[in-house]
Order: sequence, then structure tokens, then C-alpha cells
Amino acid sequence: MTGVVSLTLTVMTWLFVEDSPAKKGMAGIVEHTCNDMPVKRSIAGDLKVILREKHFWAIAIWFIMRGGALFGFFGLWAGPYLMDVYQLSKNTTGNILSMIAFAMIFLSPVIGHLSDKTLMSRKKVLVGTSVLNCLCWLVVLLFYKTLSIPALYVLFFLMGVTISSVGTIAIIATKELFPGEIAGTSMGTMNIFPFIGGIIFQPLMGYVLDSAGKTQGMYPPSAYRTIIWILFVTSLIALASIMRSKETMKKP
Repeated sequence: MTGVVSLTLTVMTWLFVEDSPAKKGMAGIVEHTCNDMPVKRSIAGDLKVILREKHFWAIAIWFIMRGGALFGFFGLWAGPYLMDVYQLSKNTTGNILSMIAFAMIFLSPVIGHLSDKTLMSRKKVLVGTSVLNCLCWLVVLLFYKTLSIPALYVLFFLMGVTISSVGTIAIIATKELFPGEIAGTSMGTMNIFPFIGGIIFQPLMGYVLDSAGKTQGMYPPSAYRTIIWILFVTSLIALASIMRSKETMKKP
């Protein structure tokens, strides 16, 4: 079924998506060039410009921490955590985990509107959601095995908002750090860092759990508490890093 949907979307993209508005009879995009950018450029030269930007690294570190939580915990170990610590069924566990996806689906447009129209700021949204993320991990840390089922639904939904829904704003902020000539390269480069977080934190969390060992086929709650400690600390690192980022949205 997934393959059919993917094939359908691919065909629709081929038929209806064009390279530029002009091919659809619309006004063309007005390109603004930057005098600081050389006329002849190479991928190595563009990467040098991108990687020398300190505000790029503020977002990159934030993305590594977010990727560690998203891919390392929610993508791999959150299910075993709910089943081992809370003794939940696979069905209930799946429903709680789906809150991450629901948050991304329904809250991403809201976060975008908040950034574009209400706060008119990228940094305020990124910092605000990072503060909320820290508070969520603090709650999970303090009540790591005593939270109610409704509380788990709410917390996982908020985690989805503060980890996955807001990622688009960070990518936009990355784009706005640089001239349009290297916007695509900057966003593509930034897209690497969440996966770096997954590469680091997935085996790290597995190592922590294996070090504790299993009891009756399950990892003990104390092992998961160590993982939650790690994620709480990384949320603080992400907050400290994004606070050092630059406001990229230009005021009208």
C-alpha cells in the first residue's frame, strides 16, 4: 500500500510540478544576488562559506540533540520503554508513539504561522519550543515510571511539537543565514546533522540498556531513567546552543 501511494505521488509530481512559476504562466521569481559571493563557485567554496558561519553551528548542534531524541529514543527505544516500564500493550504503545507524528502533521503549519505572522521571529519559536522540550524531559525524569496514560499521551504530543514540528523553522533559519545562491546547499548541509544525532544516540542508548542487563526479558526502569537523564541533558545543550543563534527573519 505504501508503495502504491509513493508511486502515485511520484507520478503526480512529474505531471504537475514545474521547475519555475514561469512554466505555469505565473510571474517569475526575482533573484537577489549577493555581491560578496563569487561569480564562479564550487561546492567546496560554498561549503567553506557555510561551515565558517558560527550561527550555522548553533543550529547544527541543536539539530544533533534533536536528532538524538527523535531517532535515538522515539524512533527506537521509546516503545520498549513504555512496554517494559509501564507494562503497556503493543497497541497502546503504538497509539502513544503516534502522537509524535500527529504533532508534526497538525502543528507544523501552526508553528510556521506563529513564526511568520504572530511572533515574526525564527529564534523566539526555536528558543520557546526548546524551553518547553526541557520541561517535558524534566517531567519524564521526575516521574519516569509513575506517569498516567493520559499524561503520556500529552507529553509525547508536546515532544512531537518541540522535536519534529519545529524542525522546519530551523531549516528556514538556516536558509536565511545565507545568500540565495547557496540556500539549497546550506539546507542540504544542515539536513545531515539530525541523522548524526541518530547515529550517535541509537547505539549509545543501546549500550546503556545492555550495560544494565535484562530481568525476565525486560530492561529495568533504572536503565531507562539513565537514558532520560541523557536526553534531559541534551535538551539543555540544545537550548543553550539555539540561544546563541541569530535572528534571521527580516522585519517588514
